[in-house]
Parts: sequence; structure tokens; C-alpha cells
Amino acid sequence: MKKTTLCFCICILLFSVEGVSLAKENSCYLLIEKAVNFDPVLVQNTALPIVNRYVETLELPPPGGLRLDACTYHVNLSETADGFLVSLSGRKINSIASSDLSGIKGVTQALLRAVHKTFTEEKRKIEICLEYKTLLAGDCQVVESLIHIYDANGKPIENGNTVHNGDRFFVMIKPLTALYAYVISKDSRNNLFKIFPNRLVTDIPNPLNANFQYFFPPQNSELIFEFDNNPGTEKLYFVFSATPLKEITHYFREGETPQAEDFEKRVLTRGINLTTKKATVEIELPDRSHQKKDVEELKGRGVVVKEVVLNHR
Repeated sequence: MKKTTLCFCICILLFSVEGVSLAKENSCYLLIEKAVNFDPVLVQNTALPIVNRYVETLELPPPGGLRLDACTYHVNLSETADGFLVSLSGRKINSIASSDLSGIKGVTQALLRAVHKTFTEEKRKIEICLEYKTLLAGDCQVVESLIHIYDANGKPIENGNTVHNGDRFFVMIKPLTALYAYVISKDSRNNLFKIFPNRLVTDIPNPLNANFQYFFPPQNSELIFEFDNNPGTEKLYFVFSATPLKEITHYFREGETPQAEDFEKRVLTRGINLTTKKATVEIELPDRSHQKKDVEELKGRGVVVKEVVLNHR
């Protein structure tokens, strides 16, 4: 009888341990890796409900620690000259955002921005905007702009086109709402270059005014944009935002070389379903002639990104 009872108890114990192990395998945990001058518990209590509400349900790390293969989300908080920079990464998000607000309100705003700009559905963006009207007032504004990329003959250069060594290209941006614009190129060797804003290209600052045409390089400049002698895949990114994106400035700090892969994964939004359509606008071409061109119109809420991929042969 004693042997039977002992065997039964051991079986129950093994089953219970296995159950606990399975529960941990299916759970994800929030880790605060860096909190600058804040109490990590305060940052944790701020981040946890935001991630739980909009990304996926997380738990706090157990007292006994985590397994090496545990599912984890990481928050890194850095203090800048005029606010905060927050990095939020995990299996369903990998984003970085900033805030000019002080205190825990600035941390909250940066976390919300990191989540908001990664939504792929407009209704999800509207959802968070309705719940955080004050903190995300600027981020929830609609941004809309016309863009046009063309060659020295005025012929459009469109996504998927083939370009060659020495081909020149020009960019026209006509915001339909006042917005902050960022134009970044990535060449075939994965080098990033910030076309705008950049004082080496133009003295025009952000934000750009609505209903004005902006040209890069500027029309009266001797500056030339052309493809080099290194074939491969070239990319142009157009990032339009209702608010300043200091996380982009962070990646292009003087004396530092931005990492293309990290920049694309964490700063650029992931697959936002932009409203795109064609519009007709009169453009002054490099030879000073004026022609009506069919251009692309982009529209979205908060932050929108357009990626143009070109085959350089």
C-alpha cells in the first residue's frame, strides 16, 4: 500500500512540474534594461499596460529568473538633451521613439509613439489616438504629400525601375499638409545618406509648408544626385510625420556611421497600409520647362513611410 501511494504522489509531482514548465514556455516577460534616472519599477509599471493593451500580454519576470530561451521584451530608456529616447523590442515589435516632455509623462509618450507608428491598420492607429488624445495629439494628425522621382529628362523613376551608372535623379516633394519630412537613401553597399534635412544639400529646414514644391537637389544648386559605379539594390525612403522624429536624428549623429539594418528595423515603420493614389501636378524640370506630371500621393496618420527600391545595373 505504501509503495502504491508513493508512486501516485511522484506521478502527480512530475505532472505538476511539467505543467509549470509549459506555462513558462508560452509566456513572455518584460525586462527594463535601462531606466536612466528613473526607478526601473516605475518604468516597468508604465510600459507593461501599454504593451499588454496594444502588442501582447506580458508578465513580470519570476523571482527565480528566466530561462535562456524565454520570450522577452526589452525597454531601454535614454536621456537626450531635450527629452527621452525609448527603445521597445520583442517578438512583435522593434521600435524606437522620442519625446520632448519631462518626467514619466515623456517616457509614456515615447512608449506610445513607439507602438503607434508600428501599427499596420489605420483602425488601430485611431484606437490609440482616441485613448491618448492629449499625449498623441500631434502624432494622430493626418499627413499627406505628393512625391515624384524623375531623371534628367523628366522621365519618372518608379518603384522597381532599373537605373544605371551615372544616371541622375531628382526628387520633388509637395506636402498637402504641413509636415516633417525625412528622405534617406541606402546604396548598394548598405551605406545610408540623409538627403533631407541636410545642410549640405539645402538650407531649407523642417517642417515643410503645405502646397509648396520642394526639390532635392535644389533647382539652383550645382549639387548632383547620380548613381555610382556599384551595381546592386538601391533604396530611397520617404518618411513623413506630423511631429519631429528625433530618433532619425539620433541615427545620423555627427562622427557616427548609422547601421542600415538596425535603422530599417527600428526607425522605419513596418508595412503601414498607406493610402496611395496618383495626382497630376505641374513641375519645373531641370531644363526649366514646366510640365504636368502624374505623381504619387501618400496619406496616412502620424508617421508614414514610402520605400522605393531600384535595381542598379
